[in-house]
Amino acid sequence: MAAIAGTWQGLAIAAGSIGHYRIKGTGGTVDEQGKVTSAFGRAVTATTAANSNVLTFSTTAGILVGQAVSGTGVADGSLVTEVGATTVKLSLISTAGVSNGATVYFGDTSGDMWLPTLTVAVNQVVVVSARNFAAPGA
Repeated sequence: MAAIAGTWQGLAIAAGSIGHYRIKGTGGTVDEQGKVTSAFGRAVTATTAANSNVLTFSTTAGILVGQAVSGTGVADGSLVTEVGATTVKLSLISTAGVSNGATVYFGDTSGDMWLPTLTVAVNQVVVVSARNFAAPGA
C-alpha cells in the first residue's frame, strides 16, 4: 500500500449526503472516482491482550453500539457491543491482540474513501488529508 502526502480540498456543490467522489486532473478529465462511506479511525491507548475483546482509548466520543470495527488484531466481523468513557467492548475476541497506538476503524470501511460524516452543505469545504492506494491483488 502506498500513501500520498498532502491535503486536497474542494467545495461541495450541493447539499445532502456524499455517496461518491471524483478526482479530476488537468482539463477536467476524471482521474479517479469511487464510493464514499462513513468511518473514522481512533488510536488505542493501551495494549489489548490476545483473547480479549476490550479496547482502551483516550475518549470514546462518536463510537456507537452496533458500529462495525476493523483494524490489525481486530477479528473480522467485530461490532461494538458496549461503550464506556474510555473503553469499547467488541462482539468478538482478538486472537492476536491489539498493540498500544494501533489505529482501529469504526463504521463502514467498504468504500474507496471514508469520511467521518457524509452530510454536507452547499459550499462546505471538504478536506482530504490522507489517501492510501493498494495495487490490485495486493
